[in-house]
Amino acid sequence: MYISDIKGVHLPKGQITKPTFDALVESAKNLFGKNGYMKTTIGDITKNANVAIGTFYIYFDSKYVVYEYILAKYKKDLKRQLALSTKDCKTREEKEKAGLRTFILEAVKDPVCYHLVWESLYINPDLFKKYYSSFAEDYAEAMQKDREELKYDDYQTMAYIFMGISNFMGLQAIFNDMGEEEIERIVDNAILMLKNGLFK
Repeated sequence: MYISDIKGVHLPKGQITKPTFDALVESAKNLFGKNGYMKTTIGDITKNANVAIGTFYIYFDSKYVVYEYILAKYKKDLKRQLALSTKDCKTREEKEKAGLRTFILEAVKDPVCYHLVWESLYINPDLFKKYYSSFAEDYAEAMQKDREELKYDDYQTMAYIFMGISNFMGLQAIFNDMGEEEIERIVDNAILMLKNGLFK
């Protein structure tokens, strides 16, 4: 699934050019994850993708543009996976549990993108802010639809609380190299803690 609203990105026109575009994106993603954005050059990206440097500029105006594209695609793909995982859930609790599980599984599956999101704080703080604030806006709107099931009406704060839980439990799973069974266990524990509270 391509992202069409990033300024400076020129999407492939047909099936023939699609593999080259995809190779450049994958090469940039892997190198940014391995060496960091600042230490990766366009030459590195094209060499790793086995294409000429001039080919890069057919699709991207700059290194920053391909970075922005990778983040936008990750966000869109993640939102799609979250929507799919929660579409049959009947309650807010079920949605939170399914969404938390899906987020952690996606983080474990693709830790490189997870790293790139956090690196954006140093590359362009506005990009970092936009990434999370747009997630929070959609999250708060979804919670408001289930307001009858919630004790509080500060939906934005709740959105950031749940996003924080998801983000750091994703790190917990990555740091501890967790499999699906272990992820299921920590998700169950998190939902139990949220339901019952932490304090005696």
